Amino acid sequence: MCPWEDLLQEKCLQVVRNVEKVIAIELLAACQAIEFLRPLKTTQPLEEVIKVVRSVAAPWDKDRYMSPDIQAATKLLKEEKIWNAVKLRIEAYHASQTIETRVFSPSTFTIGEDRPHVSQPRKRKTTLTNGTKSAKLEKVENKN
Repeated sequence: MCPWEDLLQEKCLQVVRNVEKVIAIELLAACQAIEFLRPLKTTQPLEEVIKVVRSVAAPWDKDRYMSPDIQAATKLLKEEKIWNAVKLRIEAYHASQTIETRVFSPSTFTIGEDRPHVSQPRKRKTTLTNGTKSAKLEKVENKN
């Protein structure tokens, strides 16, 4: 065991705790942003998340100490209450999705298939917008 292993473990745990707090703050900020757009509604899963968050933290309509709200949102995340609020809806969404396996690039083809033919190159426009040819273009055409 390295002499600094305990210190490294403690640092890693502190990073995880800080990430939990950052995610909780992001969650609170997102809910507050949606509150600014009321009476508009968002998707049903997000409405469920907002309902869970608002059960522990009221919207901010004036300045107040945010630490209790951050701790409450962190607790929601640790207890997976946010995930449980949207889990069924997300699973239903994923179950209804079909996975597309075809390649959509026009420059690719599947082995065994014919290559797509290349269309003829486009001809260059030789007239100006008023219907007359430019003097330089006429000289080039006359030489040929």
